[in-house]
Amino acid sequence: MDSTSTKLQQTPTLKALEARALEVLESNWNDELRATLPHRITYPHRWLWDSCFHAMAWSRLGRREGAIELAAVLSSQLPTRDDRGFLPHMVYGDPERKGGDVDRGPLWGMSAFTQPPVYVMALSYLKQCGLETEPWMLDAAEAALEWLWSYRMHDGLLVLVHPWESGADISPRFDDWYGPLHYEALDQDYDRLVRTTLYSPGGTAIGNPECEVAAAAFNGIAQHAALLLAQLTGKQDWADRAGALARELDAQLWDPDEGLWRDRPDKPAGAGELSSRIPTLDGVVAALGSSSGEHVQTALEQCTGSGRFAAPFGPRYLPKEHPLYQPTRYWRGPSWPQLNYLLVAAANQHGLASIAEEISEHAIRGTWASGFSEYWNPETGEACGATPQSWAAIAVLLTPEGRR
Repeated sequence: MDSTSTKLQQTPTLKALEARALEVLESNWNDELRATLPHRITYPHRWLWDSCFHAMAWSRLGRREGAIELAAVLSSQLPTRDDRGFLPHMVYGDPERKGGDVDRGPLWGMSAFTQPPVYVMALSYLKQCGLETEPWMLDAAEAALEWLWSYRMHDGLLVLVHPWESGADISPRFDDWYGPLHYEALDQDYDRLVRTTLYSPGGTAIGNPECEVAAAAFNGIAQHAALLLAQLTGKQDWADRAGALARELDAQLWDPDEGLWRDRPDKPAGAGELSSRIPTLDGVVAALGSSSGEHVQTALEQCTGSGRFAAPFGPRYLPKEHPLYQPTRYWRGPSWPQLNYLLVAAANQHGLASIAEEISEHAIRGTWASGFSEYWNPETGEACGATPQSWAAIAVLLTPEGRR
């Protein structure tokens, strides 16, 4: 029996999964940042959506660190009038608070860019777990969404001004903006689009003539966030905004030929027309914010059975037959724990329990086989990236006990 066959037969008990998840989280806790480092050596800073996934995993395990970490994330938003609500995609953890040698804009101690607004999902989950959160945290989450709607809403959809903001920094969908990628010098590719970014007087990224795109997954997550915020606050305005964004998501981004949502490239004119059509898991994650049950089922079914994204150890980021598919290459094909969780959340949101269960089973298998890796080979479970990485602990939310 080969190693892959052996891994396929290894399913952790709930107790074992929880114990390992807690061990990974505890080993990466950082008192100074009041947060869980993704990985102490590879990723010694605090990332926005990483911390939100950590907060949910901590809370699922009954630990107060979840509320502490989410509070730390929300307290990092800028208080100035023009930038009120902005949440940085990174807060630096190095002693100099410079974040290494990568330019991430003019703000000190943090990035000038943002990331997907999963903080509302995290806040909602903490409340479902019965954990107390400070009243100001809900206000902060609302202010963060308000910043997005105020600065990034263009023609009915929210736009990103750097691929970092998608959470999938070198997804093939951004290839037309980067040009030929140089894996050995990614910082140079990142830096070029930082230099062309337009910043507010306070230093936050608000535009980019060389890179603006209405990313499908980001808009799906944002729609879901607005819907949850409406439920948490009782404000009809957020329900209306969620409804409007769902309609635009389906009207503008649905690709019937691919059976998923594609990005809308805005700037520069003509850029991104080819790469935005590449079928990636981003186009399925957008199901989280769709109002079309038919579209949702069509997209998510591609992650199950013999579907083109389905794999033994969790959904592939790219279809296996696509010429760009590389199962162990960063953002070129591996399975990612945070995306697996969002796919399951989308399936549960639309009442597709069997799809949620199948994706969960394979994703848990991949998490375990890879040793809680940053990402892994979806065909074999081979560990890739930083191992272990804290956001892999989100697997505890994929168990029946974790779904709320």
